[in-house]
Amino acid sequence: MEIHIGTSWDFFKLKSANPKTIFSYLVEGLYKLAEDVENKKVNPDTKIRGFIYYLNESSVKKFGFKTRKPNFFEWILFSLNYLELCILQSISYKRISLVKLDNIQIITIYGKELLKYKTVFKDAHDNFQRRYAIKPIITTSPAPNKKQLREVA
Repeated sequence: MEIHIGTSWDFFKLKSANPKTIFSYLVEGLYKLAEDVENKKVNPDTKIRGFIYYLNESSVKKFGFKTRKPNFFEWILFSLNYLELCILQSISYKRISLVKLDNIQIITIYGKELLKYKTVFKDAHDNFQRRYAIKPIITTSPAPNKKQLREVA
C-alpha cells in the first residue's frame, strides 16, 4: 500500500496548505489507517510504503517507520515529479523552495506495526489541532435522516 500526502489538486483546494496542516493531516491519516488495521479492514501483514522528502529522520523513527535511500529506479521516478514537488512545497512554504535531495527517503512499515504507534499518531494530531486549530480532514458525520433529506429536496 502506498501512502501519499495528497495530490496537486489537494494543495490548491486547501485554504492553508502549510507544513503544519499537512503534517496534521498525515498523522490523522496514519491514525485512521491504524484503526482500519485494528478493525480488520486492512490486513495486518500489508506493507505500507511511502516516498518522503518533507519529514526529518527523527519524526520518521518516532512513528515507527524504517527508512532507506531510494534505489536507482526510484530516483528516476522521483526526478519525473521533482518540478511538481518543488511547486507544491513552494505553495506550502509560501516562498520559492526546492526539495532537498538529501531528505529523500523511502519509508516502510507493516500494518500490525502501525497499531503500536496508534496513540503516538493520535497524540500528535490532537496536539496540532490544539496548537494550530487545524480542522480534521476525515470526518465521520451521521447519515441524514428522511426529514433532512426532504428539506434539502
